[in-house]
Amino acid sequence: MKHRVPLSGLLASVLLLTSCATPRTSAQLEAARQALRPGISTRAEVQARLGPPDENIEEEEARVWVYSAQFSLPMGVGYLPMLGDLLDLAETAHNLSNAHELIIQFDEQGVVRKRSLRALP
Repeated sequence: MKHRVPLSGLLASVLLLTSCATPRTSAQLEAARQALRPGISTRAEVQARLGPPDENIEEEEARVWVYSAQFSLPMGVGYLPMLGDLLDLAETAHNLSNAHELIIQFDEQGVVRKRSLRALP
């Protein structure tokens, strides 16, 4: 006996998978930027709010953490015939227009010195 999956069920599954694919949105990064207060907020507070940084840069007198907001598809979705190609194209188009990064600079004591949100080119 063959089981048929309705097209609506397949699309709902793909949408469910892709809805979980973005760990951080630009709006979440902007909210974090506004909530973090230079001279007051700490590394622990940043990590509790955003998780581990995507990039950790050590400088002479400061540490810089970078958080990115980019849409990414779950592994394996790109292998779906035709649908994977369409989703890859949508991912690329979204990232070209909506990618941002939050840059947070800490002092030697781990307190936020500066924070800024920038759009990626």
